[in-house]
Amino acid sequence: MAFNFDPSRYIGDIGNNITNNGGDIIDSLAGGDRVGAISILLGGGVDDNPPDWRVRLSIAPGANYLYGDPNNRLLSRLSDTNGCVWPYTPQITMSYSAQYDKLSPTHSNYPVHTYKNSEVSQISITGDFTAQTPEEAKYLLACMMFLRASTKMFWANDDQAGMPPPVLYLNGYGSHFLPNVPVVVRNYTANLPDEVDYIEALVDDPGVDLVNFFESNKVGKLLTRIPASVSMSVSVEPVYSRLKVAEEFSFREFARGNLIGGYGRGGGGFI
Repeated sequence: MAFNFDPSRYIGDIGNNITNNGGDIIDSLAGGDRVGAISILLGGGVDDNPPDWRVRLSIAPGANYLYGDPNNRLLSRLSDTNGCVWPYTPQITMSYSAQYDKLSPTHSNYPVHTYKNSEVSQISITGDFTAQTPEEAKYLLACMMFLRASTKMFWANDDQAGMPPPVLYLNGYGSHFLPNVPVVVRNYTANLPDEVDYIEALVDDPGVDLVNFFESNKVGKLLTRIPASVSMSVSVEPVYSRLKVAEEFSFREFARGNLIGGYGRGGGGFI
């Protein structure tokens, strides 16, 4: 039985889809959703909730601090992206190690190794941020303050006084790579270059009359200037509670990818 295939039909359909839905295809590709772009290209619909492959640091769901604080105008822009998102693919360095103690008996050719422990070392994330408009400058400013604040503990005037710096969640590249990993920020570095323009950013304040504000002489003092391009490095370290490890970790499940991808008993997060 012969199989009749008419490539001209599909090529014509693809051409029509590019013409009619070119914007949706570009948006999908820009967000890293190649599957969605191919679906649109072949005549499928637009996914209202496409997967986001970008690298992100976020707070715990329902947290009332940082951008979860309704009174924090400076970090409020991070609510739209649920955390600080690297706009460009960053360089990520990860290191895994197993520690062994070595015993060297007398009159032996080889030492005896005894296993001690395993650990995931600090994860280094280095990437560029850019700001070409005042809105982008506000977002970059929010990311910088978010990462700086994540190295600080709650202090005397806070409701959670005495608590250590908040635990954040690292996501990126899909469910089996960085799947909602609980981390703490160990180090944050921002390099502010001297050869780029600086964009002015004004954090919105609902209590300020912007018309009178801009006519006053205070505007120059309250504006913040953000570099159009900045490289930022963050070192984070995975943290797991003893209860989570005791009740949820399994070598077999981890090796199968169930604990990495969030399909196992513990909901993922182990790397």
